[in-house]
Amino acid sequence: KRKTIKKISAVVGSGLQSDITYIISLLRKHSSEIWERYDAIPNINRVAFDASQVLLCFMGYDVQSEIRDGTRGILSNDDGDKDETISIGRPLACNLLIMEVGGRGKILDMKLVEPSGIVSESLVGQAVGRGSKKANELLRKLLRDDVDIEELKDICVRIVREVAIEENLLSENEKDSASIICEVLCPEGLVFNRLPFLS
Repeated sequence: KRKTIKKISAVVGSGLQSDITYIISLLRKHSSEIWERYDAIPNINRVAFDASQVLLCFMGYDVQSEIRDGTRGILSNDDGDKDETISIGRPLACNLLIMEVGGRGKILDMKLVEPSGIVSESLVGQAVGRGSKKANELLRKLLRDDVDIEELKDICVRIVREVAIEENLLSENEKDSASIICEVLCPEGLVFNRLPFLS
């Protein structure tokens, strides 16, 4: 009988692209090792924990001697030597939103992993990157439980416009030609829209 995957993990990052790519490659590799060993996909808590360990790695904090679930740690070297771990010489500059996505594109859970390695409790919505403080304030005011996908897109576009204007992210000349890229994960897949900055 063929096994059906009922959920996947998705990662969105803000910060240095090379750091985000590096962490995601480690997360993919480690998730595949867990899948091969246990025939199970790591849940959002495991993925967030692993991302946190990578972000804390530069400080030399070693979790290898702590009680774990028997899998090789995400920081273990490729040669399989449990005593050897990856070392990182500087802090990695990125925020990661880690989401667990179920059938029909429904987000089941979402957590934020900060550059300090701190993992948030479950979130409903979160902005990351430049202007995120103001954007999160607006999200708290505008987001409701009963919002549909079209309303959610409108809310997000409104927030991007307000934050961009308040933070002076665009000159007056750029505002006429700028676009907002809106990607929505929904039952049909990833829906992409390009909207004019000025409506």
